[in-house]
Amino acid sequence: MSRITEILEEVKEEMCDKYCIYPKQPIPEGKTENGLFEEDSPCNNCPLNQL
Repeated sequence: MSRITEILEEVKEEMCDKYCIYPKQPIPEGKTENGLFEEDSPCNNCPLNQL
């Protein structure tokens, strides 16, 4: 893994952990935490995941 890739991963993780509103919201009934990464979910559609 290149140093640039490592830096981008660190920035992405920090943005997700500190600024994203979705992980802090209650999990909808019938869903799990993995629901954030399902098709058409907030995390799956996040532009940070395209880096």
